[in-house]
Amino acid sequence: MLEVNVKNKEIGGRTYYVRAMPPMMALGLLGDLQSIVTGALGKSAENTEDVTNPNINLGEMIAGIGGNLRGAELMAYADRILNKTYVSVEITTERGTDVVPLDKNYQEEMFTGHIMNMLELMWFVLEVNYKDFFDSMPNLSGIVASIAQK
Repeated sequence: MLEVNVKNKEIGGRTYYVRAMPPMMALGLLGDLQSIVTGALGKSAENTEDVTNPNINLGEMIAGIGGNLRGAELMAYADRILNKTYVSVEITTERGTDVVPLDKNYQEEMFTGHIMNMLELMWFVLEVNYKDFFDSMPNLSGIVASIAQK
């Protein structure tokens, strides 16, 4: 039987609940996100002669991500990451405390004037969905060298 593991985190005085997306949905999101990051990483290492020890230009990398992730694209990613089926928020009602899906109306209420809270929640959703990937990152260090070779 499937075990649903919900993680929670307090952000900006509110508690958010996140459960992992189905694997194919998470894989699709990961593929799209990695294309933005690795594309920018590759551009920032293009002028490196030593592919085993590339000199990554962080400024170029950030500019590359920004060039690939403009307003409309960033909003589309936020919609995918903050999917109300997998992200909920604790609210106070007349009946007491309740947990509700983080739909567009609650996003407007929670994050208007608090965009950093929204970005922190998005990062938390990514952590919940890709913890095993992030934990394996030291073993994936060959990625940088292979990107620099292109």
